Amino acid sequence: MEMDVGNVPIGRDPIRDPKARHDVCGNMSSYGDTNSVLNSISINRRDVDMKALDTHMSEFGVQPHNGPKNPEYNSIDARKRSYYINGWDQSIPVSMDSLAEAGFFSVGMSDYTKCFYCDGGLSNWEPGDEPWTEHAKW
Repeated sequence: MEMDVGNVPIGRDPIRDPKARHDVCGNMSSYGDTNSVLNSISINRRDVDMKALDTHMSEFGVQPHNGPKNPEYNSIDARKRSYYINGWDQSIPVSMDSLAEAGFFSVGMSDYTKCFYCDGGLSNWEPGDEPWTEHAKW
């Protein structure tokens, strides 16, 4: 027993071949002209309020990607240089390398550091502090 489940055979273009205009809901031609369907879809996309969409996404913890706040410190080398240029105190119990690898650069005041990406700042580093973990906390 054969049953038409509405799938388009491989190699057939449902837009150009009217005989292949089937989807899982039935014959596409019953929806009218393909171009009017596609135009309707593109018009509806323009009606979407992107700010409202961003607001709804933030309710679920999704943050829009805006790029790094301090792009001049994108590279680990640039972040490491900031510690040398600013005279990082070697007695601070967290290494410059681990801070730079976690995205932090020195701002030149005591042990105050900032994340190149989000611009969040951390200081008062203590023995045993793990930069990645501390950043996630704050």
